[in-house]
Amino acid sequence: MVLFLVPIAANNSNLSGNPYPSALDANTFINDNLTSTTGTLYFWEHYSTNSSHVLVQYQGGYATRNLVGGTAPVAPSGISTSGSSSRVPGRYIPVGQGFFVNGSATGGTISFNNGQRAFIKENDAVNSNPLFRQTASSIVDNQFNNKQDAVPAETEFTKIRLGFDSANNFHRQLLLGFMDDKATSGIDTGYDATLLDIQSNDMYFLNTNAKLVIQGDSYFNTSSVFPLGVKTATEGKVKFTLDAIEKLDENQNVYIYDNVTSTYHDIRNQAFEVNLPAGTISDRFSLRFKTTSTLGVDNFGDSQTIAVAFTNNNNSINIKNDVLDRTVKTVTLYNILGQSIRTWDIKNENQSKIEIPVTNVSSGTYIVKVHTTKGDVNKKIIIK
Repeated sequence: MVLFLVPIAANNSNLSGNPYPSALDANTFINDNLTSTTGTLYFWEHYSTNSSHVLVQYQGGYATRNLVGGTAPVAPSGISTSGSSSRVPGRYIPVGQGFFVNGSATGGTISFNNGQRAFIKENDAVNSNPLFRQTASSIVDNQFNNKQDAVPAETEFTKIRLGFDSANNFHRQLLLGFMDDKATSGIDTGYDATLLDIQSNDMYFLNTNAKLVIQGDSYFNTSSVFPLGVKTATEGKVKFTLDAIEKLDENQNVYIYDNVTSTYHDIRNQAFEVNLPAGTISDRFSLRFKTTSTLGVDNFGDSQTIAVAFTNNNNSINIKNDVLDRTVKTVTLYNILGQSIRTWDIKNENQSKIEIPVTNVSSGTYIVKVHTTKGDVNKKIIIK
C-alpha cells in the first residue's frame, strides 16, 4: 500500500493535493480523515480570463466539496471581481490537483492511501472534473476515452442549489442536501461546509454560529426551516434564485420567506427580487417548503377581527381590535427595504379604536406590523 501521512494542526489550514498517478476519490478521502479535518475540500481556480500575476487583478475563487457535493468558485475580497466560473468540483480529484483542507478542533494526521484511488480519467466530464487551472484542457489526452469504464455508483439524495444575485451582479450558490440517516440538522463533519471567503455581497446558510456554503440535513421534511444570512455592500435590488434541484418532487414548492413582510415567495416558479439596505441581515430570510398560517385580518372569525388601515386625510394608522382575548402591544412601521422607521407602544391604548399619527415620513409604500399577545398582523400601506 502506498501510504502518505501528513500532520495537520488543530484549526489550521493545510495545502494538500492528490499525490497519486490516478484520480483520488474525494468521498473516501474525506471519510478516512473525518477525525483530523473538517471534512471539506477547497479548490482554488484561476478563471480562464486571468492574465495577471498581480493579486488585486487575479480572476479566480474557491470551489468547495464535501460529502454532500460541490459548489462553484466566486471571486474573493482583494481579487478582481471580473471573470466567472460555473465549474463544480466532482467526486474524483484529478492527478496533481491541489486543494486546501482545514484541521479539526483536535487536528491530527491526514492520511492518503491506495483505497482512495479510482480509475476515473480527467476527460470523463460526468464523474470527474478538469484541473482547476487555466490551461487544464491541454493536459487531457483525448485519444483515450473511458465512457465504458465501470464507475462506482453514488447514492442519490434530494439536493437544492440556491442562488443569490447581488446588486452588483455577484452570484453565490449554496448547496443543501437531504442526506437521510447520514447527517442531522446540527453541524456534521463532512456534511456541513463553512464558507471560506465571505464577500462584501454574499449569502450563506446560518446554522448555530456557523456560516455555511454547503449544508447537509437529515430526511427531507416540508416543515424544515433554513435561516439565511445576507450581506450587501450597497443599497439595491438583490435576487434569490433556484439554480438547480435533484430528486425533488416536481410538485414541491420552494419558498424564500421574508420575516419583515411575513410573505412567502415561491422561487421554483420565479426569482424573488427585493430591495435591501447596505449591511448584514441575519434574521429576515429563510428557505422553506410550505407556508404556515399567520395572524392576519379576519383570522378570528366573522365577529372578531383586527383591521389595519391608513388614512391620508389625517396621516394616521388606524387599528380596530375586536379580538377579545388579544391585546395590541406595539406597532412598527417599515419601509419597503425592510428598515424599521418607527415603533409605537400602545398596549395601554383603547383597543377598540387605535389611531397613530404618522409625521415626517416621505411618500411611498410601507409595511405596518401590528404585534399582539397572540401573533402579528402585517399590512401594506401607501402614504401619499
